[in-house]
Amino acid sequence: MLTITDRLEAVYRRQPAVDHRLLQQLTAHTTPTELGATSWPLVVSTRLRISPGEARRRLDDAEDLGPRAAIGGQPLPPVRPHTAHAQAAGKIGAEHVHIIRRFFADLPDAAESNILPRDELKFGAYTRVTATTVQRTNMELWRTLAVIGLGVLLFEWWWYHRRTV
Repeated sequence: MLTITDRLEAVYRRQPAVDHRLLQQLTAHTTPTELGATSWPLVVSTRLRISPGEARRRLDDAEDLGPRAAIGGQPLPPVRPHTAHAQAAGKIGAEHVHIIRRFFADLPDAAESNILPRDELKFGAYTRVTATTVQRTNMELWRTLAVIGLGVLLFEWWWYHRRTV
């Protein structure tokens, strides 16, 4: 029984790969207005009798995991080829795809993660600020501030308790 259930699950997980190809072909060869709607999610949700949110999710999956074509017509791999291959093989399902998409959406850009000092900073499209000199300093002020804070705390304790001590 478990073997049959496992095979059925693999077939169920492969089905979206076929849907991706069909939705990509549909969106490439026609427009929603030709089909009597204002947007693709409305076309898909009306025809398949699913919610607009589910239709939008399927269209997003087709955009990321379906085959693409260049302007000249040359075939291009999917945006996420490894995820598309795993789904077509039945190894991952829709929930896995959702988790992968969310992970890559939250992943910071390499430029955002670079914390090294720069010689030039860009502010907007036209303004740039260049560094005049680079100074190497030891900015460990926390020890000094901790000692000052401890001194203030001890003074306050002494001041409010001087009559009892």
